[in-house]
Amino acid sequence: MNVGFVTNNFSSGGAQKMMAFVVRSLAPCADKIFLITTQQGNIYSFPDNVQQIYIGDLIKKGKGSFGKINELNNIAKKTREIVVRENIDILCAFGYYFTTVAVKAVKSTKCKVIGSERRAPQMISAFNQLMSKYAYKKCDKVVFQLQGARDFYPNIPDNKTAVIPNPFLPSESSFDRNPERKKIIAMAAARLEQEKGFDIGIKAMKKIIEKYPDYKLRIYGDGDFEKLYGQLIDDLQIRPYIEYMGLSSHIIEDIHDVMVFLLPSRSEGIPNMLLESMAAGIPCVAADCPPGGPRMLLENDKNGLLVPVENVDATADAVCELIGNAELRNSVAENATKVTERFKPEKIEEMWRQCFITIMDGNN
Repeated sequence: MNVGFVTNNFSSGGAQKMMAFVVRSLAPCADKIFLITTQQGNIYSFPDNVQQIYIGDLIKKGKGSFGKINELNNIAKKTREIVVRENIDILCAFGYYFTTVAVKAVKSTKCKVIGSERRAPQMISAFNQLMSKYAYKKCDKVVFQLQGARDFYPNIPDNKTAVIPNPFLPSESSFDRNPERKKIIAMAAARLEQEKGFDIGIKAMKKIIEKYPDYKLRIYGDGDFEKLYGQLIDDLQIRPYIEYMGLSSHIIEDIHDVMVFLLPSRSEGIPNMLLESMAAGIPCVAADCPPGGPRMLLENDKNGLLVPVENVDATADAVCELIGNAELRNSVAENATKVTERFKPEKIEEMWRQCFITIMDGNN
């Protein structure tokens, strides 16, 4: 079995981390695996039967709607050449964009396609929703993280879908799991995207410091922080209370001793950052956003606190509750570590392997 993955890169990010996990899971049962990328760079190590093929230099970047369509078609054309040349049996892609690339690339070939939705389809634009419905309907199999995301596509037959959660991947960092907690609230993501709700957390901080003025909000992520949030911070007059740390390569080690980890996202699949924070015993507050990832991990008042999405007051109140109630804080932190039992890598690896094997065998 020769398998291909088409994506932008294998750098930081939840989708990239999960795709790398799937690649390593398949390596023992695949003959060859080809990673077709439009950007250079790779922060992951892979077995010897995995080869990265960079096609970015061959792609003419598009501008405007028509140019972007041409760019997508060009990526599909170059991917198709690799599919044919390397006799790829199954091509896998994460997200509607690269799944569209994949289904175009394998047209009139014997190659099968596995697509995977990693975000909340309810939150993407109407045009992208149409693109995703087209692409996923053409797939031989579509993998979702959550049933809530799968339910968005009722026209895809059940035998062509699978719901496979993210695994808990233990951090290699070394840290004290029962630290003396600092007066810091942390927010973190790979990218400073609007859907991660950093602005909600910043607005909540304005209310938090009214009750706890000795606390600071520490933010991790990649992007132009000042351009995105500088004006908001100045308008709220809370500049001394905000610390932007950039992107961390050892995030759990960096935040293991904060008082609260806050995830105020507008949408989340199964958020790796929340899963890892819970496993590290960090008290967590998360928004109950679509398609339901935080709710899958958090049982309110048991192993963390859930708040309504985009509700600044409820977010601030939940953080303050954890700061002011040591008994609750310690209880949810201890219970949070048990989440790892539900998401053992071995279980998730086997689910992904069976997904590919059944497609290869012709059994959906």
